[in-house]
Amino acid sequence: MKLKQSIIVTSITLVISCASLVLMSTIVLGVSNNRIFLAGKVVDASVTVRVRSKLMWSAYANSKSTDVVTQLGKVTLTGTADTAAFRQLASWIATSTSGVIAVDNQLIVRPPIAIVL
Repeated sequence: MKLKQSIIVTSITLVISCASLVLMSTIVLGVSNNRIFLAGKVVDASVTVRVRSKLMWSAYANSKSTDVVTQLGKVTLTGTADTAAFRQLASWIATSTSGVIAVDNQLIVRPPIAIVL
């Protein structure tokens, strides 16, 4: 009986230790609609990848000139956009991405230079 109790206590201690390690590297930002918002390096990296992927697959956004950085769920877009509509579209794409809490759109509108021969 004492052996079983010892194994159970050891198992519970191990589970609590693992949970503590996860929580030390992750910050709970809040709970909304039964979703827990977490912030950490792994979560931020996956948000960045999702936003970049959406920008890349959009027929209207120029992903080559847009840099995406995520920190604690806040996405910052930097670089250039060909038109104001493309700038606004990039913001909408980032905002509609799962895990994004806020978007700071710092894209500068610079129309492409036309070369006349």
